Amino acid sequence: MSYNTERRVGSDDRSSAVERARILQPLLAEHRQAAERDACMAPAVAQALKLTGLYRITSPKRMAGEGETVRAFVDTVSELAKTCPGSAWAYGIVTASTAMAASLPRADAEQLF
Repeated sequence: MSYNTERRVGSDDRSSAVERARILQPLLAEHRQAAERDACMAPAVAQALKLTGLYRITSPKRMAGEGETVRAFVDTVSELAKTCPGSAWAYGIVTASTAMAASLPRADAEQLF
């Protein structure tokens, strides 16, 4: 099974981050064994996370992100982990790092974003 590119959901869509994560579960399931074997997220999963805007949920709105709450972030990681814990872990590290960078003083954050 492949990610249905006709059903792309982005930050311009009104669906929540958790709903977008739920849409990716078939793709995560397809790549779970490879992710565990190779100890890294499958490129197709990374691309789908990008297409759905999930990498931007913790980025502030002033930096073209979604400015989601910590609760939404945790719930999104949890939803991904239901199908592929390794990919959820990697996503969580990347997205948490974005949140930390976004909390820097504005001038510093603007250099990063």
